[in-house]
Amino acid sequence: GNQPLEKKEDAKALLFSDEISEIDRFNDDIPDEIVSNVLDECSTHLKKLQQLLADYPQENDKIKKLHQHYLPLLMDILEQYCKISQVSGESEEAKEKLTKTIDLVNTAIQNITFSLSEKDELDMNVNMNVLEDLLKKDGLIDDRLTSSMEELYKKIK
Repeated sequence: GNQPLEKKEDAKALLFSDEISEIDRFNDDIPDEIVSNVLDECSTHLKKLQQLLADYPQENDKIKKLHQHYLPLLMDILEQYCKISQVSGESEEAKEKLTKTIDLVNTAIQNITFSLSEKDELDMNVNMNVLEDLLKKDGLIDDRLTSSMEELYKKIK
């Protein structure tokens, strides 16, 4: 039957779901353990990024490129690798190149995730400093309290 079109918010919240499923499917098809491990990592990194974007929806060029260019290219490469492997078996050279390629994509996904969470932390620190300055200005706290709060924050971080 005809599926109703999903709402835009749903599609956004589940960004990378198709790619994660596809990577997991390729992982089942590719018997090599080393390739399997880097594909597991890829899936895990994408899930972390997906969760971050679900919690803090945002768009930027890196996410767009990952979604529209890098991951589709990786899927094509995995598809080709599976076809070649079925016909002529897994060659060591192809396996090494594939592993290295997936590793590079994993690093890129980690860097995107890190840059997004780093921005959130920066925003939070700015907001905390603004609040602290307002509380000081209004005479509601003194410097002794803020220095002990800073120590506490360093401990929990």
